[in-house]
Amino acid sequence: MKAIFAVTALAAAISTQAFAADTETEVSYLGSMDAFFQVDLLDDGAKTVGLTEDDDDGEGVEIAMETTIVHGPFSGSLGLEYYSEDDDAAIIVGDIIITDGNLSFGQVGSLMSTDEYAGDMLDYEPWDDDEDADQVADVAAGFKYMVMEGFYVQLQGTDEDGADYGVAAQYTGSSDALSYVVEGEAQLSDVSGVDDEYFFGAGVTYSVDAFTAAAAVNHFYNNGLLEDDGVTSAPGQDTEYALEISADVAGASLYAGWTDYSTETEDDEFLELTAAYAVTETITAGVGYEYTTAEDAGDYFYGTLAYAEGQIAASLEAGLEDFDAETTHAYIFADVVYTSEAGVAYYTEFERESSSDATTLTMGGRYSF
Repeated sequence: MKAIFAVTALAAAISTQAFAADTETEVSYLGSMDAFFQVDLLDDGAKTVGLTEDDDDGEGVEIAMETTIVHGPFSGSLGLEYYSEDDDAAIIVGDIIITDGNLSFGQVGSLMSTDEYAGDMLDYEPWDDDEDADQVADVAAGFKYMVMEGFYVQLQGTDEDGADYGVAAQYTGSSDALSYVVEGEAQLSDVSGVDDEYFFGAGVTYSVDAFTAAAAVNHFYNNGLLEDDGVTSAPGQDTEYALEISADVAGASLYAGWTDYSTETEDDEFLELTAAYAVTETITAGVGYEYTTAEDAGDYFYGTLAYAEGQIAASLEAGLEDFDAETTHAYIFADVVYTSEAGVAYYTEFERESSSDATTLTMGGRYSF
């Protein structure tokens, strides 16, 4: 038994060494913790002590490890992660791809990019309430081939019900300050009663030292439009477009973006304007304005003031929401943050919302890496 065990162990050791010699791995770690003490200044001083569960900004409670693996044409990642929001640990496997010359296959992802190219295009409001409606296909697996530099074609499948397979193509290029992309995809179905879906997009960006401007247009055909009873609707089509420009002028950072979510629907356009100016080396002032063509709703105006020097940072933001409506809601948010030598941020926040009469004072500490 001992001899058999010794031979088996030796074989395993040799196998492990051979695998390690041919395999490249990289391990990365991520973690964050945010604990707080909050007092509701209007609700009889109700107090709460807890852990922040919002992991969107990396300031919640999270710990994760990811191992990236490359072995010849194979690449992929394997990870462990825990979020307090779910109170559960999970094994995450992602982006497993085989690359052989110009051909890649596996979890290649979507080729499409113009659905979030400029302005606020990613938030396609006419279909926001429909979880099955997407501008572009959710690609589960595919075969991607590079025909030439910047030109890709793809055979793909999705995990959407009724969309069995599809084809996609994308061409990108640039010339001096100009870059552009033209793309399209078709999701085809053999399921009776389920219509094919099409997406076409084009975007262009012009960038020089003084400013950057971008514009894009997308056309959709029956992309997941469903009725309330779950029956697929008759084929429909729509077009959205967006323009944006950002510039640095006389020490100020300026941005303007215009999005028309649907040329088939009225009163759904969205305009966003922001400006920030460094008053001194430590103080920055800014304003922002959001406008929608919807009547009596949606308009939003705010002003900001920020201070940062050494280990101390502070900010103040005040604004009006729906100030084009009969009832206007105001809010104010202020915070002061001190970062210790160890990188721990200790903060105090004050927030007042007139729409809900919520007034809170929060103190806490957070650290992330």
